[in-house]
Amino acid sequence: MPHLQTIKISSKLDDLVQIHTESWLEKGLTITLDLPKNPLLLQTDADSFDRILYELLNNAGKYADLDTNIILQATQQSEQIVISVTNIGATISPEDATYIFDKFRRGHGVTDQAIKGTGLG
Repeated sequence: MPHLQTIKISSKLDDLVQIHTESWLEKGLTITLDLPKNPLLLQTDADSFDRILYELLNNAGKYADLDTNIILQATQQSEQIVISVTNIGATISPEDATYIFDKFRRGHGVTDQAIKGTGLG
Protein backbone atom coordinates (compact mmCIF):
# COMPACT_ATOMS: atom_id res chain seq x y z
CA MET A 1 0.00 0.00 0.00
CA PRO A 2 1.52 3.35 -1.00
CA HIS A 3 2.28 5.78 1.79
CA LEU A 4 1.74 9.26 0.34
CA GLN A 5 3.75 12.11 1.73
CA THR A 6 4.97 15.48 0.52
CA ILE A 7 8.64 15.44 -0.43
CA LYS A 8 11.06 18.15 -1.47
CA ILE A 9 12.36 16.93 -4.81
CA SER A 10 15.71 18.72 -4.60
CA SER A 11 16.64 16.80 -1.43
CA LYS A 12 15.77 13.44 -2.98
CA LEU A 13 17.65 14.21 -6.20
CA ASP A 14 20.68 15.51 -4.31
CA ASP A 15 20.89 12.21 -2.42
CA LEU A 16 20.61 10.17 -5.63
CA VAL A 17 23.27 12.27 -7.35
CA GLN A 18 25.66 11.63 -4.45
CA ILE A 19 25.12 7.87 -4.65
CA HIS A 20 25.71 7.72 -8.40
CA THR A 21 28.59 10.20 -8.55
CA GLU A 22 30.75 7.86 -6.49
CA SER A 23 29.84 4.73 -8.44
CA TRP A 24 30.42 6.40 -11.82
CA LEU A 25 33.99 7.59 -11.16
CA GLU A 26 35.53 4.51 -12.76
CA LYS A 27 33.66 5.20 -16.01
CA GLY A 28 34.59 8.88 -15.96
CA LEU A 29 30.94 9.92 -15.83
CA THR A 30 29.80 13.18 -14.33
CA ILE A 31 26.29 14.27 -13.45
CA THR A 32 24.69 17.68 -13.66
CA LEU A 33 21.63 18.40 -11.55
CA ASP A 34 19.39 21.09 -13.05
CA LEU A 35 16.68 22.34 -10.68
CA PRO A 36 14.54 25.48 -10.63
CA LYS A 37 15.23 28.15 -8.01
CA ASN A 38 11.86 27.63 -6.34
CA PRO A 39 11.56 24.36 -4.39
CA LEU A 40 9.48 21.63 -6.02
CA LEU A 41 7.17 19.73 -3.72
CA LEU A 42 5.52 16.48 -4.70
CA GLN A 43 2.99 14.27 -2.97
CA THR A 44 4.10 10.71 -3.62
CA ASP A 45 5.20 7.45 -2.08
CA ALA A 46 8.79 8.35 -1.20
CA ASP A 47 10.11 4.77 -1.40
CA SER A 48 8.63 4.23 -4.87
CA PHE A 49 9.92 7.61 -6.03
CA ASP A 50 13.43 6.72 -4.82
CA ARG A 51 13.38 3.28 -6.50
CA ILE A 52 12.19 4.66 -9.84
CA LEU A 53 14.73 7.49 -9.96
CA TYR A 54 17.51 5.20 -8.74
CA GLU A 55 16.79 2.77 -11.57
CA LEU A 56 16.62 5.56 -14.18
CA LEU A 57 19.99 6.90 -13.07
CA ASN A 58 21.44 3.41 -12.82
CA ASN A 59 20.42 2.71 -16.44
CA ALA A 60 21.70 6.12 -17.59
CA GLY A 61 25.11 5.28 -16.15
CA LYS A 62 25.08 1.72 -17.45
CA TYR A 63 24.40 2.78 -21.05
CA ALA A 64 26.35 6.06 -21.11
CA ASP A 65 29.49 6.45 -23.18
CA LEU A 66 32.72 6.71 -21.18
CA ASP A 67 33.71 10.19 -19.97
CA THR A 68 30.36 11.85 -20.64
CA ASN A 69 27.93 13.90 -18.58
CA ILE A 70 24.49 12.76 -17.47
CA ILE A 71 21.88 15.46 -16.87
CA LEU A 72 19.17 15.08 -14.25
CA GLN A 73 16.58 17.83 -14.58
CA ALA A 74 13.35 18.64 -12.75
CA THR A 75 10.95 21.35 -13.94
CA GLN A 76 7.47 22.54 -13.09
CA GLN A 77 5.12 22.65 -16.08
CA SER A 78 1.71 23.95 -15.06
CA GLU A 79 0.65 21.61 -12.27
CA GLN A 80 2.99 18.81 -13.29
CA ILE A 81 6.56 18.12 -12.28
CA VAL A 82 8.67 16.72 -15.11
CA ILE A 83 11.86 14.83 -14.30
CA SER A 84 14.21 13.90 -17.12
CA VAL A 85 17.46 11.96 -17.31
CA THR A 86 19.63 12.54 -20.37
CA ASN A 87 22.80 10.69 -21.33
CA ILE A 88 24.99 10.13 -24.37
CA GLY A 89 25.33 6.49 -25.26
CA ALA A 90 23.55 3.44 -26.60
CA THR A 91 20.10 4.21 -27.97
CA ILE A 92 16.93 2.17 -28.20
CA SER A 93 16.13 1.18 -31.76
CA PRO A 94 12.65 2.03 -33.09
CA GLU A 95 11.92 -1.72 -33.30
CA ASP A 96 12.80 -2.24 -29.62
CA ALA A 97 11.10 0.94 -28.38
CA THR A 98 7.64 -0.62 -28.54
CA TYR A 99 8.76 -3.27 -26.05
CA ILE A 100 10.57 -1.16 -23.43
CA PHE A 101 8.00 -1.88 -20.71
CA ASP A 102 7.92 -5.64 -21.27
CA LYS A 103 9.56 -7.56 -18.42
CA PHE A 104 12.67 -9.59 -19.15
CA ARG A 105 13.06 -8.15 -22.64
CA ARG A 106 16.24 -6.42 -23.72
CA GLY A 107 17.21 -4.67 -26.91
CA HIS A 108 19.52 -6.32 -29.40
CA GLY A 109 22.16 -3.59 -29.09
CA VAL A 110 22.71 -4.12 -25.36
CA THR A 111 23.10 -7.85 -25.71
CA ASP A 112 25.54 -7.34 -28.60
CA GLN A 113 27.59 -5.04 -26.36
CA ALA A 114 27.55 -7.56 -23.48
CA ILE A 115 25.90 -5.12 -21.07
CA LYS A 116 24.63 -7.14 -18.13
CA GLY A 117 21.02 -6.99 -17.04
CA THR A 118 17.77 -8.87 -16.72
CA GLY A 119 15.47 -6.57 -18.68
CA LEU A 120 13.62 -5.39 -15.56
CA GLY A 121 15.06 -1.81 -15.47
